Amino acid sequence: MTVNKFFGATALFLAAILLTACGSTKVYENSKTLVVRGTIYNVTDVKVFSSKTEAQLADGSMLDVLDYEKKSFNMLLEQNGGSVFIKQSIDMDEQEAVYRAKPVDSWSDFRRMRSKFEDATDDLQNFLAKPKETQLELD
Repeated sequence: MTVNKFFGATALFLAAILLTACGSTKVYENSKTLVVRGTIYNVTDVKVFSSKTEAQLADGSMLDVLDYEKKSFNMLLEQNGGSVFIKQSIDMDEQEAVYRAKPVDSWSDFRRMRSKFEDATDDLQNFLAKPKETQLELD
């Protein structure tokens, strides 16, 4: 075997190994970020996600209103002068991302606000389930 044939065979062998190794593995970046109202949160290592919808009452206390229906919410409005401040947030372990916080003075406004928040939390669940996606922006 001549030197040229030896180097040619060796080069061909190395090229075959390198090409086989390149196409067989796919590595995805597992870093995930969540953007809520312009604030970026790294959610890669978050263990527990939860959501909450709270009303700030006239005395300053907070009340969970996530499951309130029309009659209950209207009674709450009456008891608090016709308007309550609603805060919706996503808790990520020990960190809180405020999705929306504003005064609400009618059941229809609260229902719309709750529906948008449910859509946002559904988007978050879908995002976390997809390994190829790396960023989700919630507005």
